Amino acid sequence: MPSRIAATSRPTSREVGLDVAAIREGTPGASRILVRYRLRNRTGGKLVATLVLTVRPLLVRPKTDGAGTTWRVASIRTLDWDGRQVLVNGRRALTPLRAPASFSAAVFAAGDVSAYLEAGRVPPERGAEDPFGLASGVLAFPFSLEKGGDADVVVDVPLAPGVAAIGPPSPDGGAARFAERLEAARRVREN
Repeated sequence: MPSRIAATSRPTSREVGLDVAAIREGTPGASRILVRYRLRNRTGGKLVATLVLTVRPLLVRPKTDGAGTTWRVASIRTLDWDGRQVLVNGRRALTPLRAPASFSAAVFAAGDVSAYLEAGRVPPERGAEDPFGLASGVLAFPFSLEKGGDADVVVDVPLAPGVAAIGPPSPDGGAARFAERLEAARRVREN
């Protein structure tokens, strides 16, 4: 999932850090990926910024394809937010473990979400239905970080239909759960 940082003062990458880490949990056919986005304030003072995560169609090459076969776009015909999770084509696609301040979406004909973000805006719609299968969306997570501070947003992405969402959003944005799973994975690798 691509990400973007927006801030009122347009800090440089030396002033703002974004670390992304992912871990798989569960069993084959019932697993998920937890993706942690950690925003770090490296400025000399307080940082007010917004972490923006985008949901967009993905260019894929099915594993059954041989050499020379055309790549395809994973279609997003409908994109909605039900107050807890993002639904793509009527199915749960991701659940942030920190409640976003907003979710908005756009059909391809209205412009890709990147164009909105570059203009300092978000799409005006709360959902999208795109006949071309190219809908895209934006989750916004505003932060106010003290000097040297950081904040996490963890996103739960199911790898199979029917994988239940992880409990309600947490005040730490899922950081404790992610750290616990990461430590468990490290122990397994060490043995």
